[in-house]
Amino acid sequence: MHKDFRNIFLALALFLFSVLSLSYIIPKGIFVPASIKIRVMSPAFFPETISIFLALMSLILALQHIVLLRRRKYEKSMMEQFEQPESQQDDLPPLLKTLKVVSAIVLLFLYYKTVTWIGILYASMLFLLFFSVLYGEKRFKITLPLAVALSLFIYLFFTKIAQIPLPKGSLFE
Repeated sequence: MHKDFRNIFLALALFLFSVLSLSYIIPKGIFVPASIKIRVMSPAFFPETISIFLALMSLILALQHIVLLRRRKYEKSMMEQFEQPESQQDDLPPLLKTLKVVSAIVLLFLYYKTVTWIGILYASMLFLLFFSVLYGEKRFKITLPLAVALSLFIYLFFTKIAQIPLPKGSLFE
């Protein structure tokens, strides 16, 4: 498998899995009683939503990578036209990559402990910001509202729509 096409193959595999799960796995594996009239209350609603989301995200991944490959091809042709050497992409050293993974694992454990203290809503906001900083995002005008909106959306979905109580934290009880 060629290195440049890995993301496209991954996107295709994820899309096929989501289609398979929507058409076969979920209907065969999850019993939905006929008495359920509200689709949101169906036991198959959340898996179907995740499968649709996975299909959309896999299509976006494939389109992004196709655009990236075309851009690289165009830039390469422009570089050859002007006879400039192709710049080498700076990769992180293996030690720094390992340190990032270990840091992410430590952050996950801290997140678990923080949820019991300040609750899942505020912990999610805080740790989404931490993870974005860990992985190099510097646009706080985007990450801060995104962390708040995503955490609120997930919290409201589970507490109001799915009616699943989430931890409020010992600080707020």
